[in-house]
Amino acid sequence: MSSQSVMRQATVELSVLVVSYCTRELTIQCISSLLEQSRGIALEVIVVDNASDDGSAEAVEQAFPDVRVIRSGENLGFAAGNNLAAQEARGEWILLLNPDTITLPGAVSELLSLGRSRPDGGIFGGRTLTPEGAVDPRSCWRAMSVWSVFCRMYGLSAAFRGNRFFDPEFVRPPEKVEAVDVVTGCLLLIRRDLWMELDGFDPTFFMYGEEVDLCIRARRAGYQPLVTPSAAIVHYGGASERVHLDKQIRVIRARVMLMWKHWSSLEASTARLLMLASVGIRACVEYLAYSREGATPRFSWLAVWRRRQEWALRRFPSIKP
Repeated sequence: MSSQSVMRQATVELSVLVVSYCTRELTIQCISSLLEQSRGIALEVIVVDNASDDGSAEAVEQAFPDVRVIRSGENLGFAAGNNLAAQEARGEWILLLNPDTITLPGAVSELLSLGRSRPDGGIFGGRTLTPEGAVDPRSCWRAMSVWSVFCRMYGLSAAFRGNRFFDPEFVRPPEKVEAVDVVTGCLLLIRRDLWMELDGFDPTFFMYGEEVDLCIRARRAGYQPLVTPSAAIVHYGGASERVHLDKQIRVIRARVMLMWKHWSSLEASTARLLMLASVGIRACVEYLAYSREGATPRFSWLAVWRRRQEWALRRFPSIKP
């Protein structure tokens, strides 16, 4: 059977879900490497195309006739896109895989092996590498707290990168199977019955934060997410984001949403004020530093401040942005 064919069997072991938005060439590369490195695994691949305008859906259909492509009439975002794909999944396991990734040898089989041997984990992840081959620490991280928000927003996490006290969300790339608080959504394995039990992603999270929310709910249900260094992928990161500022707004918004959903009102209110103050201070410094020279900074905190109504939420939103 060709490496670019999806196994069609009565029983599907693994459903791989890929949500694509204007990443045509990367999506082709992603699926090609996935199929090449997953020989012998009864899998299906389901791609949700979020109304791409670069011909992604057509390219995938032409390159991989056995891959199911679901065309969305609008950009549903990452959470709702995966939920849509999961509704069609037939596998015992679900693997969420970003379109801007390359699957490395043994990654899928190692993840499945870990999942079978450690059902107490519930959610399983691996190790992500940069395109240059360096280990990317963003494959997993610790839970957010008021203290971690303070450290991150006031520069302590950047100044003391990897320090357990001042960079509390950071997790060093594991050298063995380890328990973590959060597994990145770009490579996330979960049993389909647990996905259904947890009701999948909360679609209120348009992009970013959804895997954190899922892992929090899994831990509350008695599971402890696990990662293994034996399952590795290359992750380009941010391929579907066209505007850097928009990405940062979404990231900050997602963190505020997580606060309101999972913390007490006092904790969420305190962290929200810390974030507002930090962005306000940075915006003022930026204005004073650049206004006289007429220069434009590479990234504008002043722009973030002006768009604070988009992210400085006073409660958990009832609908997506």
